Amino acid sequence: YSAKYAENTLSALQAAIEDGADAIETDVHMSSDGFVVISHDPSTKRVFGSNGGLIKKRPYIGDLDRLLTVCPPHEKMPLLREVLELFISNANFDDKRLVIDVKADNEVGIIEGIAKAMKEIKDDFTFWNSRIVLGIWMIKFLPYCEKYLPQTPMMHIGANIWYARKFLEAPTLVGFSILLACLYSTDGYALIRESRAAGKAIYVWTVNPDEAMRMCLALQVDAVLTDNPVRFDELR
Repeated sequence: YSAKYAENTLSALQAAIEDGADAIETDVHMSSDGFVVISHDPSTKRVFGSNGGLIKKRPYIGDLDRLLTVCPPHEKMPLLREVLELFISNANFDDKRLVIDVKADNEVGIIEGIAKAMKEIKDDFTFWNSRIVLGIWMIKFLPYCEKYLPQTPMMHIGANIWYARKFLEAPTLVGFSILLACLYSTDGYALIRESRAAGKAIYVWTVNPDEAMRMCLALQVDAVLTDNPVRFDELR
């Protein structure tokens, strides 16, 4: 909800739900000491103003946990487990979904880390599998999803229709989250048709201009990822 808050903070995620979002998407990376943290970027420079290098080469304890966002209200980098706790402790999250965007630059071990965080907060994967969707960019993660989270719904996130088709046979695939511009092509329209025929959802990202929001409404996609859910709700 970066239209109003520092991105990927607990305040932003909670406010998005309070302002009417049906689901939230957040990005994950893993620290050098094995904590799954919430961060879009692989480094801390842009959001936290820190020049300390890649998150995967820095420990969370005693390092990343001390950083504050450059943008007010200057919040810390959350852990995935703190986001998961919202689904236990906050009634506003009772019927909401969380899309965990596993960035392509991650090591494959992050999938085990996600499973561990889920189990630590609530050791009930039936509970989590009705609330969480794994957002997977790369084929390399699929064997680890099958090993550690074999029943957790998965969605391919990407910007290449040809590559997206590689995920069609994945057993837990529930849909695709595709860059809007990619859908405005012959291949894009074909993927929409095939996905609907197979009962798979189409999500679109990241949609902020009014005209792009109207395009999504015209395409009748299943979900729109936006930094301004209030504006999208006004248009639909």
